Amino acid sequence: MSHIYFAKGIVDCPLDNIAAPRNISTSSTDLPYRYLLGSHSDRSVLRSIPYLSTTCLVGLLAVYLFVFAVVTPLALHGVVATRISNGRMRKIRHVTDATNNIMWALVFLTGGLRDAANVVFLQVEVFREVGEASRIAILLTSLFHGLHSVFLAFALNEQRMYRVQDYRGEKPSEQLQRQSRLLNRITLGIFILLMIGYFIVTHVTEDNETIDKVMSWVLYACYLFMSIPAMLASIWVSFHKAVVEPTGRAKVIILASVIGHTIVLLPSSFWNRAVLRTFVEKYPCPGSFLSFYDFIVILHFVVYGAMFAFVVMEYRRNAQILQSELYAGATQQLLMDPSGPDFPLNEEPVPDY
Repeated sequence: MSHIYFAKGIVDCPLDNIAAPRNISTSSTDLPYRYLLGSHSDRSVLRSIPYLSTTCLVGLLAVYLFVFAVVTPLALHGVVATRISNGRMRKIRHVTDATNNIMWALVFLTGGLRDAANVVFLQVEVFREVGEASRIAILLTSLFHGLHSVFLAFALNEQRMYRVQDYRGEKPSEQLQRQSRLLNRITLGIFILLMIGYFIVTHVTEDNETIDKVMSWVLYACYLFMSIPAMLASIWVSFHKAVVEPTGRAKVIILASVIGHTIVLLPSSFWNRAVLRTFVEKYPCPGSFLSFYDFIVILHFVVYGAMFAFVVMEYRRNAQILQSELYAGATQQLLMDPSGPDFPLNEEPVPDY
């Protein structure tokens, strides 16, 4: 179990690696620095926090993703339009398959929950020790991790079906629907295998070092295989030619972000205990107080920022298309009935103004 648990796969870089400034005085301006960094004192606040750099970065990443998870359904979901009904103006949110971004919100939400859970498990000592608590921690974080990959594959398959078309309003072909269903089922199947594998590692093979290592590589393979459906969907979106499609910049962004996501998705133990073990043992803190895995966490910010940028770009493109269709439909209704009957829409009501 020690090979796949998040806390066992990272390096704790102490603040002692930061050179303290010379000639620190006892003035009020220097006291906060002395208190926080310690300056060779036992009163340090930050020195008492285990895995400080990783905890701060992963905690900020969780907040980062939670912000995206809130903004996406509130500002990037459907199109808010004005409707006149019985002499009153009402705001309605018109949601179509092309402007429905709930799946992307779930991608960001599960990623944030995963990182928030990792922060808790890093700071609560009982979760860092081998026992039932650490088993629960592993299963919970793997659950969020797996769901995060599943929702990403689902979101990109929705992109394939409803946002890349030969003409406006084109329904996805039967072949495309079958392909999307197959990719979604494969993703779910690998997710189930991943959860079964984690259960075996945490409850069956933890006392056998050899089997534990083998199962760790099996789990790494599951992470990679789970990324394949999202990778295939992003490649299709990037290279498929259609009349209604994302811009060239958006295609580059989504393909690069999914490739980057496949890399950073791998757990810390893969980097520190498998691929780069010799390097990490020789240079445990290459960034002074930052470990090698901390740089991987920093890449997470770039990857998810690119994904969110893609969501924004695609929302604006599809919202403009939908707005033009709504205006055209409303104009036609007014020409047919000058009294202004209600314009029929599949809508989510917004409070009256």
